[in-house]
Amino acid sequence: MPHVNAKIVIGVVVALVVGCCGFALYRHFAPNHHASGDKGCVVDAAKAGEFKPGRCADSHRAEIVDFFYPDGAEAGCHKSAEEFLGGPLADSRVELQLLDYVREDYTSQACALVAVSDSEGTDAPYTGSLKGTMSGDRPMAATCGHFLDGVLTYVACAEPHAAEYVGSTVDGGDHDAGCRAAAAGFLGLSADELTARHDLQSHWLKTPRDGGRVGCVVVEASGKEVLTKSVKGLRIGPLPV
Repeated sequence: MPHVNAKIVIGVVVALVVGCCGFALYRHFAPNHHASGDKGCVVDAAKAGEFKPGRCADSHRAEIVDFFYPDGAEAGCHKSAEEFLGGPLADSRVELQLLDYVREDYTSQACALVAVSDSEGTDAPYTGSLKGTMSGDRPMAATCGHFLDGVLTYVACAEPHAAEYVGSTVDGGDHDAGCRAAAAGFLGLSADELTARHDLQSHWLKTPRDGGRVGCVVVEASGKEVLTKSVKGLRIGPLPV
């Protein structure tokens, strides 16, 4: 009997080791495995693991779209966020924040989408869900705004403004050439044709976009806020003032 009991004890120990190691190996080789938690809009997501649920129909700070274990959470959250939005984070007025979510049995990271009012990521309390807001007519896309010291503060294109976001680029460090090409394409011009337009210039945003991409804008050359429509596809036409 003692011999049998020893075998049972050894078997239990082996099972526990295999189980623990197996889970660790799974977490290592499949780092984007989802964790669990309550998704939806939250009023306050500032404290780790202390999310105050709220209705999306009311003003709220963030929207939780997914949960991941820490290893690989950044890539997993990015994928979930863009699927939820229906388009690229880099071109949106939304930022992704990874927030610690602490439970008694494990710690994971919550993927929180936050609406922002400028290219620096200033929080802008939002009403409604962000789901699908970067698809179709893309209501949460970065478009027109006030431009000062490399910061674009978002406004509707129908309001007087001086600048418009034209996209993001990976330019290898040559921001001037990268953004000039992006702005020219947005206007429907070549880079040389944009240079020949003395009323519009390309610039870049001080803070990198999602994934470290450079955000580019086209700006009324004098900096005056006289534009009242989008300049997309303007080509050689007069400014919409």
